[in-house]
Amino acid sequence: MEVKEWDTPFNEGTIFIVDLSWNGKNFSVKYPKGPAYELRGSKRHSDYALIVSIFHLETEAVYDVMFKVVSGFRLLDEGGLLELWTPGKKSPNCALIKGHLWSKESPITFISGYEEEWSHLISTEDECVEVVADEHPEIKFVEKVSKRESAT
Repeated sequence: MEVKEWDTPFNEGTIFIVDLSWNGKNFSVKYPKGPAYELRGSKRHSDYALIVSIFHLETEAVYDVMFKVVSGFRLLDEGGLLELWTPGKKSPNCALIKGHLWSKESPITFISGYEEEWSHLISTEDECVEVVADEHPEIKFVEKVSKRESAT
């Protein structure tokens, strides 16, 4: 297994995955000798197949991580990726990985061959999202979030 740095605006600090959406421009569902349906995708996904929204606590900012084409993705509890963490060593929030267990157990996801394809990994304290894609995503600053005083 290999892990390498993936530099993002929220690589260090505390992050939360606040939204993950997958969609396409259009979908069609057809049944042999049955009905067919044409469905429009979300306008938000006109150029992107997968969008992961991240809140970065230290900058109080929301970012969209936008992938144009995705071979596979998964959102899971961080415990599902224990093989990536060395005890006592703080890992960055974002990394590129290859040759790990998912790439070996689901080689169809890694169409170009898991030895050549890197996954994009975003890790929080509670969950991780891993995305298999040929290209790095676009990362867009969405907004600064104002603090709200808690009611006591």
